[in-house]
Amino acid sequence: HIAGCKIEEGKINKNKPVYLQRKKDIIGDAQIVSLQEEGKSIDVGKAGAEVGIVLKPDLDFKIGDAIISYKILN
Repeated sequence: HIAGCKIEEGKINKNKPVYLQRKKDIIGDAQIVSLQEEGKSIDVGKAGAEVGIVLKPDLDFKIGDAIISYKILN
């Protein structure tokens, strides 16, 4: 499935970890395996951009869900 998204703040990176949030519940963890803007593959999407995102594993997202990108610090 492809999630059509608008990046509200910050940036989102291909191949980085994300989690899917529905209201206050965490639906699951995933990784972005495809990130596209205007039909072109990109590595980074920035705030304000409308992008298509494919997650692995394929999570059951719904309209209104949020895909939250995070960084793991050592």
